[in-house]
Amino acid sequence: FINPLAIVALCFLASSNIISAPSISLEGRNLWIAQSLPIDGGDILLAKANLHIVICLPSVIIAGLTGIIVLDMTLLQMLMMLILPSLMTVFFALFGVVINLHFPKFDWINETIAIKQGMSTLIAMFASMALVAAPVVLYGTVLIQYMTADVFMVICTVIFALLSLWMLRYLKTKGKAIFATLG
Repeated sequence: FINPLAIVALCFLASSNIISAPSISLEGRNLWIAQSLPIDGGDILLAKANLHIVICLPSVIIAGLTGIIVLDMTLLQMLMMLILPSLMTVFFALFGVVINLHFPKFDWINETIAIKQGMSTLIAMFASMALVAAPVVLYGTVLIQYMTADVFMVICTVIFALLSLWMLRYLKTKGKAIFATLG
């Protein structure tokens, strides 16, 4: 179980990055500027998620490649070492924006307050870690008897990909409508 645990460890490290969680709150009193731009609100929200991805994904890929080189992995495990943590990075980027859309904090005096004391940051931090830990606990307690860890990781990859697509669609539709009314 060393290889699946290495993949889970990389997913857990990806979950600890919550860059997108306070991204809307950091607009503060200047949110009206972003809202008045001739750019679709959904695109503005996706730009906030894309910044998270641009900052976090390279290190996830480098760590994944290092794990592939160091560990003796099967082809499926090599693919999972790159795909699952990368997908989790995209998922957590979108998740942070969705959470911040519903729990913005605009009444800050200092940016540190929006980042460290915002409800969206707290929710994103603990929910992200729980979203990595819950499948591990589920597999370790129930599903270990019925399938291999590799098959379970493929199932998790499909689930997180579908959830990411749903959040992407949400941000482009209902999310942009919510964004237009913030402030």
